[in-house]
Order: sequence, then C-alpha cells, then structure tokens
Amino acid sequence: MKNRNRPAWSSVAALIVCLSGCGFVDAPGDPGNALWTLNCKIEQVQPGLDTGDLRVALVWARNLGPTNGVATINQDLPIKPEFPAKFSLDLFNLPPEDALIEGQGDLVGLEIAVGILMVYDDRNHNQELDILPAGAQRPVDYLLGPAEQYRLVFAQGKPTGQSIDGLAIEAGMNLLLLSGQFGTEKIPFDATLALSLVDSMASQHMMCIIPPGYTASSEDLGSVDHTAIPSDATINCRADGYQLDFTYTVWHQAGVCGDITEIRYSGSSSIEQGQAPPDGWPCEVN
Repeated sequence: MKNRNRPAWSSVAALIVCLSGCGFVDAPGDPGNALWTLNCKIEQVQPGLDTGDLRVALVWARNLGPTNGVATINQDLPIKPEFPAKFSLDLFNLPPEDALIEGQGDLVGLEIAVGILMVYDDRNHNQELDILPAGAQRPVDYLLGPAEQYRLVFAQGKPTGQSIDGLAIEAGMNLLLLSGQFGTEKIPFDATLALSLVDSMASQHMMCIIPPGYTASSEDLGSVDHTAIPSDATINCRADGYQLDFTYTVWHQAGVCGDITEIRYSGSSSIEQGQAPPDGWPCEVN
C-alpha cells in the first residue's frame, strides 16, 4: 500500500449537483446558475475491476483528520461504465450549516466544510451509497476511488493568512489536491480532474458514519536481503546500483470501521561491489 504515510483529510465537499455529459444518466432538471462547476474524467481503471454497477456519491465530512466520518450525502447518481468517462459537477448550493466545522490550528477563526466525491460499486443494487455504522466488520457497497485526493474546502469567515500546507485559503470554495506531485496543490476550477479507480480495502472506512481511531508510527528495518523487500515497496536505487533504500506501509484494522494502525517501514539492501546482480535485484548496476 503506497502513499499511505501522508495522512489526508477525509471526505470532501458535496453540494447539490447536476451531472451531465458523456457516461451519465438521470441528471436532474436545471435549477439555475451553478455557483461552481468541476470537470472530471475517469482516466484509469485498475485491470479486472468490475464497473458494472458504478455510481458516484458526493458527501460531507464529519470532521477533519486522517479518517473522516460521513456526515451528509447530497447526491448519488449512476455512471455508465464507458471509459474514458467525462462528466461535470455543477454545484448550486452552499454547504449546509451542519457540515461546517470549526477550524483549528492554522485554520482557527474559520468555519470549514470538507467533502469528497466517492465512486463506488453498488453491490446491493439499491441505487445509493450505504453508510456503515460504528463497528461494521465489512462494507456493503465498495469504494473504488478516486485514488486522487482532490478536496473541496469551503471556508466561511475572513481568512487572514490561514493556509493548508502553505497554500492560502480564501473565503468561499477552494479546490485542493492533497499528496500531488509537489505535495498539496491548489487547483483552478476550470481544470479537468483526472480520476483513477482502484481496489483498495484500506479506503473502505471512508463510508463509516463515525471516524475510526487512527495512529501512525514508523520502524527502521536496517539492512535486509533484497528478497525480503515487499513487491509493493517504493525503492530508491543509489547511484552505483549496488545499494538501495526502500519504504512500504502496512495498514492494520479489525473490521472496516475498526480503529486503524498504520506503520511505515524503511530499510536498505546492498550487494557487493563488482558482483553480478542476483535474480530479482531491482537496480541497474554501473
């Protein structure tokens, strides 16, 4: 499981929405001029993923943190399994009052609403995202993404230098990409958001009504044989190719809504200078 060492705010903004364009059905009638519009495109789908009952739900977060808790679902619509699927989200309403959260730390003095669009497999075919109660052991529907951490952050108040990862938060709606290529990025509203769908059991807690507890730690494994490096580890080969460093993250959770423990492991591996690389050695030697 890569890219889980960076805790992300969970669930991002969902306002009353009209979906239109390629791949979508059941768009509601025109309620007037949109306050904001997001343009989205499903660009990548993990091979073998079943997309026969694909739907998208827009939900509000219950709190800010690495786990979210679902507060409100504003819209839930089907997506036809046609790829690449383009669609737009027309946002007509401000966030409801019960979605506003008092900002803390760098966001003190503001009220914040945060949400996410959830693309999921409607496994019980009831045409809605089934929210999970506290203590749920397994999901009912199955969240498929997006893997990208786009966040709509609505700020109410008068920002005076408040920021998220150094990016200034403005009054009104802000669009962010957490864990982007250059860390957290601010995205213009006319950009097309590229979405990827993946099978990740570690994402299913985002459908829980109460946020699971979360603890994170790290452990240095020191020098290990290259055959002991997990296949999903991130590997950094050193200049000569005879040495490497690696990291990987393990996610422990008892039941889909149980508390989460995340451990980030790091270590290194090497072979003797001048030695022919053994089978499975991941680096090119010079």
